Amino acid sequence: MVDTVLFLLLVSAAAVVVTGPGAETVDAPADETAELVTTSTTTVEYEFGEGPTVPRRAHGTYAGLLARAAVANATLDSRHIAPTGPAFAASVRERTAAVIGANVQLSARWTLYPRAPVAGQVTVGPDPPPWADVHVARFRVPVAVPTTESRRTYSAIARAAAGAVTEGMLPGDSAELPLGEGPHRDSVSHRVDVLAGTAGELARRHAGAGDVTAATRVATEELAAVLATDLRRRFESPANATNAVRTGTATVVVRRWDR
Repeated sequence: MVDTVLFLLLVSAAAVVVTGPGAETVDAPADETAELVTTSTTTVEYEFGEGPTVPRRAHGTYAGLLARAAVANATLDSRHIAPTGPAFAASVRERTAAVIGANVQLSARWTLYPRAPVAGQVTVGPDPPPWADVHVARFRVPVAVPTTESRRTYSAIARAAAGAVTEGMLPGDSAELPLGEGPHRDSVSHRVDVLAGTAGELARRHAGAGDVTAATRVATEELAAVLATDLRRRFESPANATNAVRTGTATVVVRRWDR
């Protein structure tokens, strides 16, 4: 069902044509690559953890895996939130590059809102030549980060967005955190450390003790404060800010040009 909806979105984009110097023409139905990445599935393998690693597999459409890779590759203050995110993104890039042509670029970007401090991106393929006529398809793909509802104040918007990020990036409660040392515990500790910012030491202590619920609460509060400040700076009103927030989807862009 999701694949069908995504392809219908591609078809509906055909009516949008941008003209002018350097403009990109949207011609989604003619782009067989767009259909390929939204309907074809594959499996990628990657290593989870640092030091002793655990082999993992992920299965899905190429578009879905690109969207997941964008989330996995997300950074905050130039630090990767998921320590193994780059490895997963590299596996997705390698597998996707094997099925697209040399005249195609695919990119997926996940961000809370334009120029947000939390964002991730993955790109496959070269940039199009400056002389090329480029055909573009853009569509959104759901990701494992909750979608937020409209809020009336900057602080409420920030709390909702921060809660979505921590819910998507961290275990739901302490019961999901395995006892003992290992790649999963190390990954959770790293994530709460990055998301908690200045309160990272406190969050790490909670995570180290196995109380991921308390660690998540600290991370959410600290991230919400960062986002509230940024939202006030970027948007003229809370209404504009809440309309811009898109936590639950990544944007996938297909660019194709004549050789």
